[in-house]
Amino acid sequence: MVESRRTADASGVASLGNLPVNLGHELNGKHVAVHLDGHLMHVVHEGVLAKTLPAPIDANRRATMRGARQGREQQPRRNSTASSGKPSPSSGSSVSPAVVL
Repeated sequence: MVESRRTADASGVASLGNLPVNLGHELNGKHVAVHLDGHLMHVVHEGVLAKTLPAPIDANRRATMRGARQGREQQPRRNSTASSGKPSPSSGSSVSPAVVL
């Protein structure tokens, strides 16, 4: 696994290996850790898994990315303060539990 720190711009876009990657508007201006593992990219903000996307960088190019370093093999764990994922009685909507890396 390769990891790197990035900052999403005002549009939620960060550069990885000279490629613009849309991380989403919820991460506008935020500092994130990007973990490239196999064919997936895990985006972590403040220790919580924000999203998982397809990895935009080929595995043999990852080590040469600016700021890239060998990542720690670590299994995600659930945030103990996260929602149960059950629908709220008032809203009826379901919220996925957060995952902490």
